[in-house]
Amino acid sequence: MAPTSIAAVPGFEVLRAAEIWWAQRYDWLEEKGYIMRPRYRPGWKASWLDKPHSFQCAEDALVLPYRCMDARRTSDSQVVALKRIKSSSDEARISKMFSSQKHAENPANHCIPLLDVLQVPESDEVVLVMPWMCPVNDPPFRTIGGVSQFFQEILQGLQYMHHNNVRVAHRDCSINNMVMDAGTMYSDQYHPVDSSMKYYLIDFGFSKIYDPGEERPPEEPIMSGGYMPPEEESDTRCDPFMTDVFLVGNMMLKHFIDGDSSNLRSRCGIRGLRFLRPLTKDMARFNPTKRPTIDEAVDRFTALVKKIPPRKLRSRAISMEIPFILVPFFALSSEYKSWTLSVIRTGKPAIPSRVA
Repeated sequence: MAPTSIAAVPGFEVLRAAEIWWAQRYDWLEEKGYIMRPRYRPGWKASWLDKPHSFQCAEDALVLPYRCMDARRTSDSQVVALKRIKSSSDEARISKMFSSQKHAENPANHCIPLLDVLQVPESDEVVLVMPWMCPVNDPPFRTIGGVSQFFQEILQGLQYMHHNNVRVAHRDCSINNMVMDAGTMYSDQYHPVDSSMKYYLIDFGFSKIYDPGEERPPEEPIMSGGYMPPEEESDTRCDPFMTDVFLVGNMMLKHFIDGDSSNLRSRCGIRGLRFLRPLTKDMARFNPTKRPTIDEAVDRFTALVKKIPPRKLRSRAISMEIPFILVPFFALSSEYKSWTLSVIRTGKPAIPSRVA
């Protein structure tokens, strides 16, 4: 779960209907070792009511989307994300499966790990407990190698899902459902060149499991992250694995390589990533049968990145929103040069890990 989901909105001095469910289980969650924010304590009253103009600074004015909640684990004060789902759902089964010891120890697995699964008393629901994560692009990526690491891990993670003994299609793998483990970030809040960094796929609410011994049935695509796969426009069902390939390729293209003027979050791409454009254009082809499989996409990505010299990968990731004439000033700033030299001296690679 990433913190961009939080929003403070006037009028929230009263709990919403979805929040009442959590507030009613405050004591139960505390018994299980998780404490929610003061907003959900029994007898809570909005802290800003007696303090004019303090609403924007009030922690108890922050809310999360339906079925999600933040909390702090009492054993070590770690911030966690809580999500309530049906215990019999595919989402519960998939989340548990990829968090099992068999899969959790595999570095190719990039599905968000579960810290705990709490059975809700007298209910057919469970609460999934997950690490609290950061959005993948907040703070912005620092280098071309850093962006490439993110692409690499997401492609690898999707490949792992598709080729697991029980095959899984994510079906909603937009950038909204990709997060970053912030536990190893430097104090200045930049992406470090560090092999312990990891990106994860989250939210398996639309994911489906397929028996590897049976043919996958075509599925209807869904809108993901504001983008609709083109097979929906032609009113045809499609191999869900090829829809996953489209969604990831489209994410790479629209959020990073070309940008998207119609999307406020990704209207500008990043300079220096055009070498990946042919691959992402193929992944986002209109005809699903013309797209590469996830295996082919991973192989092509690996080959393309291996051709890029380390100096290029260590170059600064600069938004195309920056006028070209100003690019040298950003690329050659003293702070950036100092950071780059320190990375080279310590022997850290331009991309922390590569697809095997």
